Amino acid sequence: MKRLSNDNTFSSPGDYGSPPAYTASLQWIDISVPLRDAMVHWPGDPPVNIKRVRDMERGDSVNLSMVSMGAHSGTHIDAPLHFIQQAKGIDEMPLDITIGRARVIEIEDPESIKPEELLRHRIRRGERILFKTKNSPRAWQTNEFVEDFVFISDEAARFLAQRGLRVVGVDYLSVGGFGEGSYVHKTLLSSGVWIIEGLDLSLVSAGRYDLICLPLKFDRGDGAPARAILRPIRASGARRINMPTEAHSGKGATSSISAPAVVLKEPAAVPAPYASGRWFKLTTIRPAESRVTASLYSCLLSFLATMAPTGHTSAQSPQPSHLVSTRRSPPKAPMTVRSPRKA
Repeated sequence: MKRLSNDNTFSSPGDYGSPPAYTASLQWIDISVPLRDAMVHWPGDPPVNIKRVRDMERGDSVNLSMVSMGAHSGTHIDAPLHFIQQAKGIDEMPLDITIGRARVIEIEDPESIKPEELLRHRIRRGERILFKTKNSPRAWQTNEFVEDFVFISDEAARFLAQRGLRVVGVDYLSVGGFGEGSYVHKTLLSSGVWIIEGLDLSLVSAGRYDLICLPLKFDRGDGAPARAILRPIRASGARRINMPTEAHSGKGATSSISAPAVVLKEPAAVPAPYASGRWFKLTTIRPAESRVTASLYSCLLSFLATMAPTGHTSAQSPQPSHLVSTRRSPPKAPMTVRSPRKA
């Protein structure tokens, strides 16, 4: 499959060639599994039957298909009602559950998703997490059900439930293992974690994306087929800040320092000598970078404070924390000292 240009076009996982690296692209990527007649389904669920009941090739005036399948076929969303009686149906799912920023995490374990591997990814409350495993390039290649697919272990289910996620997505037909998935479903759904199953993440790399995944609106449905798409998030580059260095060079030279964008929780004042002129506005960064960039910005402010001339303090001219001056303070007039006259 060829790499597409950065426009609002879709790439489809239907072509199972060697997937290109899409992480740097800004296009929408279709991570849904195409629904087709006799495709793989969960053992015991209704099979997928898609038949053309009226066909223009046979002389009919229109093409018309009949679809018969279980609600949990292909790419779909599980509602809490799937395992919890009197819980929310699929028609009650808040739309922002599956629309917004999401993170794709690639799992190396060939058997199951375990807490030991999840710890290093520092999963945060409220995240939308999609797990990419060996299922994506392997399990969707056949119409036969794959029993040894990678699943979420019981321990990992408790770990994810404690993190308070919005949604968890997996790249095969169940979050739980074959014959033992009930506990994982109940643990996640009872904790308010919605579930996307049947994703194909073979075309995406680990990273952060915009996610849109909406199910069909079945009245009191226990689940529903869905279309899921991802768009990579462009990483914002570092800004350049010119700061005066005459205190060190004596020549009024300036030096450039890369300043990642950051928003601090606590307001920080800018030293008075740099509290006027053209302002350099910092923008919000992703939460994963906040601690690093906040530390760098704190060091920057400390550096400015040490360069402030005597008598100027940040308390004299408090300024907004998100602004940094790029103009040097005007030079002071030289002080003349006269010696006393002799009597």
